[in-house]
Amino acid sequence: MRHGEGTRDPLGYRVFGCCQTTLRRLAALHGQEWANARPDLPGLDPAWQEVLSTQRWDGCMGSGWAVQTSPAQQKSSETLGSCNFALEKACCKNRHDLDCGLQHRCKLRGTMSCSLHSPGAVTPVKDQAVCGSCWSFATTGAMEGALFLKTGVLTPLSQQVLIDCSWGFGNQACDGGEEWRAYEWIKKHGGIASTESYGPYLGQNGYCHYNQSEPAAQLASYVNVEPGSAAALKAALVKHGPVAVNIDASHKSFAFYANGVYEEPRCNETAQLDHAVLAVGYGVLHGKSYWLVKNSWSTYWGNDGYILMAMKDNNCGVATEASFPILA
Repeated sequence: MRHGEGTRDPLGYRVFGCCQTTLRRLAALHGQEWANARPDLPGLDPAWQEVLSTQRWDGCMGSGWAVQTSPAQQKSSETLGSCNFALEKACCKNRHDLDCGLQHRCKLRGTMSCSLHSPGAVTPVKDQAVCGSCWSFATTGAMEGALFLKTGVLTPLSQQVLIDCSWGFGNQACDGGEEWRAYEWIKKHGGIASTESYGPYLGQNGYCHYNQSEPAAQLASYVNVEPGSAAALKAALVKHGPVAVNIDASHKSFAFYANGVYEEPRCNETAQLDHAVLAVGYGVLHGKSYWLVKNSWSTYWGNDGYILMAMKDNNCGVATEASFPILA
């Protein structure tokens, strides 16, 4: 791993468009028709609900992966809360021990499976809407996880402040950006605001009104994970919490993913990474190793807003460009 002190990702602006092609496709699908398209759908797939509730990431769903006619997923009040879990206080006495919750859970289960949901380091799935702001969601997701592991408090951080304020660092709000630029802005301006203090996500460019005296989290540095190394990404997840990653999300199969381990044969060009997401765990399902990835296309997309992405051959480039923050 190497620290990103004042340096940029050598792979350049691959994510700068933030999956504009897929966003256009999503825009065509996004709206009330999502809720109306499949009224016969029950609540969250029982198999997936079992996965979330038991945190056993193997053998819970059918083999392979599936797409659905519509990204619609009718939600019930019971399943909406299934993505947030409280920290198991029994796993450690020192709440400021960065690794205690993750290490404990992963040791209980061995190294084949690990999820950051259980320690509670992940906020609910959000919706970036028709705005190329995926980079801001990946950045804040990694920061939120690191902040929780440091303080024991899960604080939603503001994507909107990054959209509104980081233009001077090369980001372009709804027209795309990069996580390393967001990290640099956070370092320069003394931290990042919470959603509560800055205001809600707008899904469009806004006026910067950040108050530097009210940071919810401060950043000392950030680390770029060794490109292409699954072992390094696993270690980062276990030791440091959620990791911002960039993927190739340009395929129709991704837009309509429903469940199972997603493996797209055409998804093998690491130069085509165009969407920023958050890696929050890993595991094995029916012999297939995967990354558990949180998207920012609402809970109507994928399986409650999540996707299992194949680890084999670095499919879709999950391990190519990954980074995590080091809090001050």
